[in-house]
Amino acid sequence: MNRLLFSAAILLVIFSVVLFQGARDYILSVNSTVNMCLPAERKAKVCVMVYEPVCGVLPSGEKQTFSNSCVACSRGALYWKDGACNGAKAAT
Repeated sequence: MNRLLFSAAILLVIFSVVLFQGARDYILSVNSTVNMCLPAERKAKVCVMVYEPVCGVLPSGEKQTFSNSCVACSRGALYWKDGACNGAKAAT
């Protein structure tokens, strides 16, 4: 029983990694100017107050305009691209 659970857990991890890599590769193939938020960027406690708007995509898939990439990543965006989002709300 334990061996079966262990095998299932290994398969789940492999599937998750392949799924994430596939999504990342698709995003990058659609638009090469997309930037992924790295784990260290998501943990930022302080961001510079420079207005260089970016369009960030949240885990829900919602697009939101942030004042800069640091703010986007620290507020949970998965990835971002330069410029404001078309028709999306601005971050408060």
